[in-house]
Formats: sequence, structure tokens, C-alpha cells
Amino acid sequence: MNSFDRIKKYFTSSEIEAIDRIVTELRSRWPDAKLKLFGSKVTGKFDKESDIDVLIILPCEVDEKIREEIIDMIFDINLKFDTNISPLIFSEREWADLSILPIHYFIEKEGSSFFLCQQNLSRMFLYCQCSITSKNLKFKKHSGVRAFFHKNFVKQGLVSPDDGRFYDRLFEARQRGDYVEFVHFEKEQVERGLNKAREFVNKMKRLIEKFAEEGKSPRA
Repeated sequence: MNSFDRIKKYFTSSEIEAIDRIVTELRSRWPDAKLKLFGSKVTGKFDKESDIDVLIILPCEVDEKIREEIIDMIFDINLKFDTNISPLIFSEREWADLSILPIHYFIEKEGSSFFLCQQNLSRMFLYCQCSITSKNLKFKKHSGVRAFFHKNFVKQGLVSPDDGRFYDRLFEARQRGDYVEFVHFEKEQVERGLNKAREFVNKMKRLIEKFAEEGKSPRA
């Protein structure tokens, strides 16, 4: 496990402050919660589109309500500090059950503990990127589009914070799908997500049409 002091040079002061705020918020509710940094920001192999991957381990079972509360909290912190932090959330039991998978080995070996005391998203990603490309901006990663979307659509009032939170909830679900072999979603949860994703895509379509009529797009 890397010490944070060794990798601190890779983080801006805003990023450190944002992570500190997340730790404070988590531990105010779950004193034994753990947060571990991993990914390109820890290895130093990041670029301007890279996000900050954080593993959050809670001492309780993680249901949909708890997961959404944490994702929404981090969404608000990302907007406040202009950061691009992406959570991966598990209970202690779930994390222990994943011990045979490569992601568990990688995070435990290369990650850093921080102590200061898929289809729906792809379609939404496509329409977010379509609304951005009129500015001749291109992104290689979902995380790059997400950061731009937060800063130039949500913060500018072009889309609602609720739409931004929904995007981040699907982003976290995709993260789990990337790292874990079997991820279970309840039928009602999927149906609810599909309906909201359709609404989101329709909103972005209308925004694209509006940009085309006015001959402008959000500023970088």
C-alpha cells in the first residue's frame, strides 16, 4: 500500500481538499468507513482527462439508497471544487468476497489509503459528447466528458443538478461493472434507470438542437 505522502505530488490542492471533504462526510455517518485511492492518479500515469478513482468501503450493507446518497454527495463536492472524483462503493463483506479478483489485489497492493483525522451510460455519454463536439472538443474517456459536463453544463445551468447526479449514479454502476465480474441490479432499479436515461437523452437532443439553431455551444 502506497503512503499518501508519496503520491501527494500528483494531486492539486483542490483535489486534496475535495477528498478530505469526502472523508469527513463519510466518517460523520460511518466512523469506520475506509477510503482508498487507486488508478492512474496513484501510479502517476494520468492525463488531463483522467478521473480520481476512490474505493469506499463501508462497515454496513450497501443498498441503493446509501449508494445514491454517497454518489450525490460526491457529485456536489465535484461541482464545488471543480474535481473529477469517481467512487466505487462496497460493503466490507462485498470487498472481502472480491479478494480473488485482480482489482482487489491491485488496490490493496498499489492503492493508497487516505487519512486526514454500461448501455445507458454509453448512450448518455454519446449525447453528452455530441453536444460538446460543436465546440470542436474531443474526449477519449468517459471521465473527460463527465468532468466537462459537470463544469460546463450543470454549473452553467444548462442541465439540472438532478440530471448530473443521475449521470454520476450510472457512472458508478458502470465502474462496478468494469471491475467486478458479476454485478446484480434489481429489475425495478433497471427499469427506473432506463426511463430516466430516455428522459436524459431527449433533453440532450433538445439541447443539441438549440445549440444548432443559435450557432453556439458551451464554452470550454
